[in-house]
Amino acid sequence: MKVLLVVKTKFMESLGPMYLKSVIQHNCHHECLITDLPNAVKTAEAYQPHIVGYSIMTGDREKFQAIDMAIKELSIRIRQPIITMVGGPDPTFFPDGYGYADMIIPGEAEQALADLLHTGQVYGDLDSLPWPARDDYPGMRVRDFIASRGCTYGKCGYCYNSTWERLYPDLPKLRVRSARDVVNEIASTKPEFVYFQDSTFGLSHAWLTEFGELYKTYVGAPYHVHLRPNQVTDERASLLAGSG
Repeated sequence: MKVLLVVKTKFMESLGPMYLKSVIQHNCHHECLITDLPNAVKTAEAYQPHIVGYSIMTGDREKFQAIDMAIKELSIRIRQPIITMVGGPDPTFFPDGYGYADMIIPGEAEQALADLLHTGQVYGDLDSLPWPARDDYPGMRVRDFIASRGCTYGKCGYCYNSTWERLYPDLPKLRVRSARDVVNEIASTKPEFVYFQDSTFGLSHAWLTEFGELYKTYVGAPYHVHLRPNQVTDERASLLAGSG
Protein backbone atom coordinates (compact mmCIF):
# COMPACT_ATOMS: atom_id res chain seq x y z
CA MET A 1 0.00 0.00 0.00
CA LYS A 2 1.16 3.54 -0.76
CA VAL A 3 0.37 6.49 1.53
CA LEU A 4 0.92 10.14 0.59
CA LEU A 5 0.98 12.71 3.41
CA VAL A 6 0.44 16.36 2.48
CA VAL A 7 1.64 19.32 4.56
CA LYS A 8 1.25 23.03 3.83
CA THR A 9 4.94 23.68 3.28
CA LYS A 10 8.25 21.87 3.64
CA PHE A 11 10.10 25.03 4.65
CA MET A 12 10.58 23.38 8.04
CA GLU A 13 10.13 19.83 9.30
CA SER A 14 6.59 18.75 10.25
CA LEU A 15 7.01 16.36 13.15
CA GLY A 16 3.46 14.97 13.17
CA PRO A 17 3.51 13.66 9.59
CA MET A 18 7.13 12.56 10.02
CA TYR A 19 6.16 10.39 13.00
CA LEU A 20 3.26 8.98 10.97
CA LYS A 21 5.53 8.18 8.02
CA SER A 22 7.83 6.28 10.34
CA VAL A 23 4.89 4.30 11.77
CA ILE A 24 3.64 3.53 8.24
CA GLN A 25 7.05 2.43 6.98
CA HIS A 26 8.74 0.75 9.91
CA ASN A 27 5.83 -0.73 11.85
CA CYS A 28 3.21 -1.17 9.11
CA HIS A 29 5.66 -1.95 6.27
CA HIS A 30 3.89 0.20 3.69
CA GLU A 31 5.34 2.89 1.41
CA CYS A 32 4.97 6.56 2.31
CA LEU A 33 5.92 9.98 0.97
CA ILE A 34 5.52 13.47 2.43
CA THR A 35 4.83 16.32 -0.01
CA ASP A 36 3.58 19.90 0.23
CA LEU A 37 0.48 21.63 -1.10
CA PRO A 38 2.03 23.11 -4.26
CA ASN A 39 3.28 19.67 -5.35
CA ALA A 40 0.49 17.47 -3.96
CA VAL A 41 -1.41 16.73 -7.18
CA LYS A 42 1.72 16.28 -9.30
CA THR A 43 3.22 13.92 -6.70
CA ALA A 44 -0.04 11.97 -6.37
CA GLU A 45 -0.24 11.53 -10.14
CA ALA A 46 3.27 10.08 -10.27
CA TYR A 47 3.05 8.11 -7.01
CA GLN A 48 -0.56 6.88 -7.36
CA PRO A 49 -1.21 6.42 -3.62
CA HIS A 50 -3.99 4.35 -2.07
CA ILE A 51 -4.35 6.78 0.86
CA VAL A 52 -3.77 10.54 0.99
CA GLY A 53 -3.59 12.20 4.40
CA TYR A 54 -3.67 15.96 5.02
CA SER A 55 -2.12 17.65 8.08
CA ILE A 56 -4.09 20.88 8.46
CA MET A 57 -3.48 23.98 10.53
CA THR A 58 -6.27 26.46 11.29
CA GLY A 59 -6.75 28.85 8.39
CA ASP A 60 -5.78 26.35 5.69
CA ARG A 61 -8.97 24.29 5.40
CA GLU A 62 -10.05 25.71 2.04
CA LYS A 63 -6.59 25.17 0.50
CA PHE A 64 -6.66 21.49 1.40
CA GLN A 65 -10.27 21.10 0.29
CA ALA A 66 -9.28 22.34 -3.17
CA ILE A 67 -6.43 19.83 -3.29
CA ASP A 68 -8.81 17.08 -2.17
CA MET A 69 -11.11 17.84 -5.09
CA ALA A 70 -8.16 17.51 -7.46
CA ILE A 71 -7.09 14.24 -5.82
CA LYS A 72 -10.60 12.82 -6.24
CA GLU A 73 -10.58 13.84 -9.91
CA LEU A 74 -7.21 12.09 -10.25
CA SER A 75 -8.68 8.97 -8.63
CA ILE A 76 -11.37 8.85 -11.31
CA ARG A 77 -8.89 9.53 -14.10
CA ILE A 78 -6.45 6.78 -13.13
CA ARG A 79 -9.30 4.43 -12.12
CA GLN A 80 -7.84 3.77 -8.68
CA PRO A 81 -9.71 4.42 -5.42
CA ILE A 82 -7.91 6.91 -3.19
CA ILE A 83 -9.00 7.23 0.45
CA THR A 84 -8.48 10.73 1.86
CA MET A 85 -7.96 11.46 5.55
CA VAL A 86 -7.65 14.72 7.47
CA GLY A 87 -5.76 15.27 10.72
CA GLY A 88 -3.74 17.86 12.55
CA PRO A 89 -4.74 20.80 14.76
CA ASP A 90 -7.74 22.19 12.87
CA PRO A 91 -9.64 18.90 12.35
CA THR A 92 -8.91 18.05 15.98
CA PHE A 93 -10.31 21.24 17.50
CA PHE A 94 -12.76 22.28 14.76
CA PRO A 95 -13.94 19.07 13.02
CA ASP A 96 -17.02 20.59 11.36
CA GLY A 97 -16.57 21.23 7.66
CA TYR A 98 -14.37 18.24 6.85
CA GLY A 99 -17.11 16.14 5.30
CA TYR A 100 -15.23 16.16 2.01
CA ALA A 101 -12.68 13.69 3.41
CA ASP A 102 -13.36 9.98 3.83
CA MET A 103 -12.00 9.98 7.38
CA ILE A 104 -11.07 12.35 10.21
CA ILE A 105 -8.31 11.26 12.60
CA PRO A 106 -8.21 13.76 15.49
CA GLY A 107 -5.46 14.13 18.06
CA GLU A 108 -2.35 11.99 18.07
CA ALA A 109 -2.66 9.66 15.10
CA GLU A 110 0.13 7.09 15.50
CA GLN A 111 -1.98 4.48 17.30
CA ALA A 112 -5.10 5.17 15.22
CA LEU A 113 -3.11 4.74 12.02
CA ALA A 114 -1.46 1.54 13.23
CA ASP A 115 -4.90 0.17 14.14
CA LEU A 116 -6.30 1.22 10.76
CA LEU A 117 -3.51 -0.64 8.97
CA HIS A 118 -4.04 -3.72 11.18
CA THR A 119 -0.51 -4.00 12.54
CA GLY A 120 -1.32 -5.03 16.11
CA GLN A 121 1.34 -2.55 17.25
CA VAL A 122 0.66 -0.87 20.61
CA TYR A 123 2.52 2.29 21.61
CA GLY A 124 2.67 2.27 25.40
CA ASP A 125 4.81 5.38 25.85
CA LEU A 126 6.68 7.95 23.78
CA ASP A 127 9.90 5.92 23.78
CA SER A 128 8.06 3.09 22.02
CA LEU A 129 7.32 5.31 19.01
CA PRO A 130 9.73 5.08 16.08
CA TRP A 131 11.77 8.21 15.50
CA PRO A 132 10.26 10.53 12.87
CA ALA A 133 11.30 9.81 9.28
CA ARG A 134 13.38 12.66 7.87
CA ASP A 135 14.18 11.48 4.34
CA ASP A 136 11.61 13.83 2.77
CA TYR A 137 13.49 16.77 4.29
CA PRO A 138 17.06 16.37 3.02
CA GLY A 139 19.75 18.94 3.73
CA MET A 140 17.90 20.80 6.50
CA ARG A 141 20.28 22.93 8.56
CA VAL A 142 17.76 23.19 11.42
CA ARG A 143 16.32 19.91 12.68
CA ASP A 144 13.13 19.73 14.78
CA PHE A 145 12.61 17.43 17.76
CA ILE A 146 10.17 16.97 20.62
CA ALA A 147 11.09 15.54 24.01
CA SER A 148 7.62 15.65 25.57
CA ARG A 149 3.94 15.96 24.75
CA GLY A 150 1.47 17.97 26.79
CA CYS A 151 2.02 20.54 29.49
CA THR A 152 1.43 20.74 33.24
CA TYR A 153 0.25 24.34 32.86
CA GLY A 154 -3.16 23.56 31.39
CA LYS A 155 -5.13 26.76 32.03
CA CYS A 156 -3.36 29.40 29.94
CA GLY A 157 -5.93 31.38 27.94
CA TYR A 158 -3.67 31.76 24.89
CA CYS A 159 -2.86 28.05 24.54
CA TYR A 160 -4.54 24.97 23.07
CA ASN A 161 -3.56 22.70 25.98
CA SER A 162 -6.64 23.51 28.10
CA THR A 163 -8.92 22.44 25.23
CA TRP A 164 -6.74 19.39 24.60
CA GLU A 165 -7.22 18.30 28.21
CA ARG A 166 -10.99 18.51 27.85
CA LEU A 167 -10.90 16.45 24.64
CA TYR A 168 -8.53 13.81 26.02
CA PRO A 169 -9.02 13.67 29.81
CA ASP A 170 -7.52 10.17 30.06
CA LEU A 171 -4.14 11.27 28.74
CA PRO A 172 -1.58 12.42 31.33
CA LYS A 173 -1.03 16.16 31.27
CA LEU A 174 2.63 15.63 30.46
CA ARG A 175 4.45 12.67 28.91
CA VAL A 176 8.22 12.77 28.63
CA ARG A 177 10.64 10.70 26.58
CA SER A 178 13.77 9.40 28.26
CA ALA A 179 16.72 11.76 27.95
CA ARG A 180 18.80 9.01 26.35
CA ASP A 181 16.20 8.28 23.66
CA VAL A 182 16.02 11.98 22.78
CA VAL A 183 19.78 12.38 22.59
CA ASN A 184 20.22 9.17 20.59
CA GLU A 185 17.73 10.44 18.02
CA ILE A 186 19.40 13.84 17.74
CA ALA A 187 22.89 12.34 17.48
CA SER A 188 21.71 10.12 14.60
CA THR A 189 20.81 13.20 12.49
CA LYS A 190 24.09 15.13 13.02
CA PRO A 191 22.27 18.51 13.05
CA GLU A 192 23.79 21.97 12.69
CA PHE A 193 21.08 23.46 14.92
CA VAL A 194 18.36 21.81 17.04
CA TYR A 195 14.86 23.24 17.56
CA PHE A 196 12.72 21.67 20.30
CA GLN A 197 8.96 21.95 19.76
CA ASP A 198 7.97 21.12 23.39
CA SER A 199 5.44 23.49 24.96
CA THR A 200 7.69 23.71 28.03
CA PHE A 201 11.09 22.04 27.88
CA GLY A 202 12.78 20.19 30.72
CA LEU A 203 10.32 20.77 33.58
CA SER A 204 12.13 18.14 35.67
CA HIS A 205 15.56 19.30 36.87
CA ALA A 206 16.68 15.67 37.18
CA TRP A 207 15.70 15.00 33.55
CA LEU A 208 17.31 18.23 32.36
CA THR A 209 20.54 17.44 34.22
CA GLU A 210 20.77 14.00 32.61
CA PHE A 211 19.83 15.40 29.21
CA GLY A 212 22.41 18.20 29.45
CA GLU A 213 25.29 15.84 30.17
CA LEU A 214 24.31 13.42 27.40
CA TYR A 215 23.66 16.22 24.90
CA LYS A 216 26.98 17.92 25.60
CA THR A 217 28.82 14.61 25.15
CA TYR A 218 27.07 13.18 22.09
CA VAL A 219 25.61 16.15 20.18
CA GLY A 220 27.00 19.56 21.09
CA ALA A 221 25.10 21.57 18.47
CA PRO A 222 23.38 24.76 19.67
CA TYR A 223 19.68 24.39 20.42
CA HIS A 224 16.46 26.32 21.04
CA VAL A 225 13.72 25.56 23.57
CA HIS A 226 10.41 27.07 24.73
CA LEU A 227 10.04 28.05 28.41
CA ARG A 228 7.50 29.84 30.57
CA PRO A 229 8.93 32.86 32.42
CA ASN A 230 8.55 31.14 35.80
CA GLN A 231 10.78 28.30 34.54
CA VAL A 232 13.73 30.60 34.00
CA THR A 233 15.57 30.06 37.27
CA ASP A 234 19.31 30.48 37.67
CA GLU A 235 19.69 26.71 37.98
CA ARG A 236 17.73 25.90 34.81
CA ALA A 237 19.42 28.68 32.84
CA SER A 238 22.79 27.32 33.91
CA LEU A 239 21.87 23.76 32.88
CA LEU A 240 20.62 24.94 29.49
CA ALA A 241 23.57 27.24 28.81
CA GLY A 242 26.03 24.56 29.88
CA SER A 243 24.70 22.13 27.29
CA GLY A 244 24.40 24.57 24.42
